[in-house]
Amino acid sequence: MESSASIILTPYNYFDWKPKILLQLRSKGLYRIVKNKEVKTNAAVEKSKYFNRMDEAFGLLCLSISQELLFHVEACTTPNEVWNTLETLFGKQDEMWGHILENELISLDPRNFDNIQDYFTKFKALLLQLKECGINKSKEENKLILAILSKLGPQYVVFVSAFHTIRLTTGKSWKMATLDAFIESLVHEQDKLIKMGTLKSSKAHALVVHTSDKRNFKSNQQSKTKKLYKPCSFCGKEGHSVNRCWMRLEALEKAMQQHEISATESSSSQTSQGHALTAWASSSFPL
Repeated sequence: MESSASIILTPYNYFDWKPKILLQLRSKGLYRIVKNKEVKTNAAVEKSKYFNRMDEAFGLLCLSISQELLFHVEACTTPNEVWNTLETLFGKQDEMWGHILENELISLDPRNFDNIQDYFTKFKALLLQLKECGINKSKEENKLILAILSKLGPQYVVFVSAFHTIRLTTGKSWKMATLDAFIESLVHEQDKLIKMGTLKSSKAHALVVHTSDKRNFKSNQQSKTKKLYKPCSFCGKEGHSVNRCWMRLEALEKAMQQHEISATESSSSQTSQGHALTAWASSSFPL
């Protein structure tokens, strides 16, 4: 049931929702239940299992519908009734749905995708859905190509400039390439830009994000470490306590040399002088 949360039906995505929910129903063995093709047996145990599966299919469908659409299926008592109701409401390839798809196609922007291949996958899917609605865009390929060119990012400025230059200099003999040929040349241009380093591949982009995250984590850890200590009372710097201050230790060592305190004296001498040294160091270099 949890995975259905990512497949929510809205008034505008029925044809994206339908294949996904069908796949989910098949994976759970509920497709025949929803399509009312499951044979109901008279055996008590099998009958109980059948009704349990009916409830599971009904719940799965209802959980995959947005809240504002649930009132459409309130009167339904079986998963088959829910399915048929939704199919009747949103399954028609009518003019209104075609208008929605056309708007989506117009607003589709290649700069919102990780790579040009993903953009054209969505682009072709919309063209196919429009064709099913009776709207054939094959006669408008020239307009589609020019629209795509106008949306390309600054990295493709040479490609766009070369396209228009050739079109203008060739004159009347120039012919627009087919949509498939244009897509192929644009994919080739993207690969070339990636090799030149002008454009980062989706993998490189992911690596940059990952590296940035690691740097931010390291910076946060360092700031947390600094907050553990108050400023050192000897050097005034943050990030360490006075008993770990290297500047204090260096100053202490120089002072010992000036007072001719040798580290190689006998252990008895060190012991006798230790208490005096400690008292002197504490007063000269307080913690």
